Amino acid sequence: MEEIENLKIYVCSANPDVNNELRKGIESDLTFDGLFKIRETPKVLYRLLPIEYISINDGVMSDAAYLSCTTNMDNFIGRISGEYNNIACLKIMVNTPINCICVNDILSENNNEEEYILPRNTRLRLLQENTFSNDMEFDDLIITENMNTRIEELKEIYKINTITVYTMQIEDH
Repeated sequence: MEEIENLKIYVCSANPDVNNELRKGIESDLTFDGLFKIRETPKVLYRLLPIEYISINDGVMSDAAYLSCTTNMDNFIGRISGEYNNIACLKIMVNTPINCICVNDILSENNNEEEYILPRNTRLRLLQENTFSNDMEFDDLIITENMNTRIEELKEIYKINTITVYTMQIEDH
């Protein structure tokens, strides 16, 4: 039951304490590792974050924290923007089934953002990197990713200058 409460805290926070603690190497009391299970997922999951948070070494990215993802880039676009003008989007290609949490299955009363959480220390292999920074490129991104967001929203409302899409694949351990 404590892990479900920890998951609720995680989902309701824009910058979860558990992730900050895990990234600092602190063994947190806010973890929820027991909730993960092998399951089918959509073939593509998205994770948006400030570009400054991206660190890829030898073609691999790994984060000590949990990775909150969604099936639709529109679900996160407004949540990450504002103070960040240069956004990174991890476009995670999934060979299902994978070890994850489907938030709506556990917290059905939650707003369904089609959120999936990947375990801490998930290793992602870089397949491709593309940066989008002008109207024509943003339009291509919107069409390719089947987004409902408009160019004007990205630039004028969310103040996004660039979106770099890192197409990644989950590495088997």
